[in-house]
Amino acid sequence: MSSHLKAHVYGILEPGGEDRRYFDPFILSLIVLNVAAVVLVTVESIGSSYATFFYAFKLFSVAVFSLEYILRIWPLPIQSCRPALSDQAESKDALEHEKADVMMPLCRLQ
Repeated sequence: MSSHLKAHVYGILEPGGEDRRYFDPFILSLIVLNVAAVVLVTVESIGSSYATFFYAFKLFSVAVFSLEYILRIWPLPIQSCRPALSDQAESKDALEHEKADVMMPLCRLQ
C-alpha cells in the first residue's frame, strides 16, 4: 500500500504526472494570492485592518508549501530505484543514471 500511495503522490506532484489537473491550478493560485497579499499588506490601511487575516494566510501558505516540499521528497526512492538501464539506454540518458547513483543510498532505506 505504501508504494502505491507513493506512486500516486509522485503522479500528482511531478511533471508529466497523470493526476496534476487539480494540483497545478491550486499551487499557482496560492502563489498568485501570496503575491497579492504581499502587495496589499504594504498598503497601511489594508495591512493594519486585516493583519490577522494576512498572518493566518501566511501560516496556511507556509504549511501548504512545506507539505508540498516534503511530499516531493517522500516518493523519491520509488523514482530512482529502478533496475539498471541497458547499455543503449545508458548512453542516451547519462544524467538519469547519475541521478540513480546519487539516490541509491535512499533505496536501501526502504
